[in-house]
Amino acid sequence: MTDVRSPGRTGLPTCKETGTRSEMPTNEETNAIAVDAKRLAKMLGVSLRHIRRMDSVGKLPRAVRIGAAKRYLRGEIEAWLHAGAPDRATWERTKSNGRASHAA
Repeated sequence: MTDVRSPGRTGLPTCKETGTRSEMPTNEETNAIAVDAKRLAKMLGVSLRHIRRMDSVGKLPRAVRIGAAKRYLRGEIEAWLHAGAPDRATWERTKSNGRASHAA
């Protein structure tokens, strides 16, 4: 839990449980249609390394490329979570059968 009342010297909020300081996402970041792996990790509460590992073994929805940038569609990630976070192959079948509803 982040305590925004005690910013400390750095001006960043301090997590009461770990004592670490972290940046709060801005409105632009939280409203983004597509997010990078780092932001996805924060959204899901896992490490960036875990996101990369999940992606490499097909445990995340397929990312899209915007130029050279790899991004995950927020609406698809939310629908994937609501479906129980199935592996990529199951997720793709679910989408193609029309059972997935996503806001993207």
